[in-house]
Amino acid sequence: MTDFSNRRVQYDRDSNFGTIKEKQIEWEDLIKKELNELNEFANE
Repeated sequence: MTDFSNRRVQYDRDSNFGTIKEKQIEWEDLIKKELNELNEFANE
């Protein structure tokens, strides 16, 4: 499996396909953090 596929499977397991609100929010926060960390490379 690709990294994306593995991550999607982990998300599905953790959040029960987005139905566990608290886990959904945790995943959204994690993704926001990762995108912010990558933002410094956006303007290169």
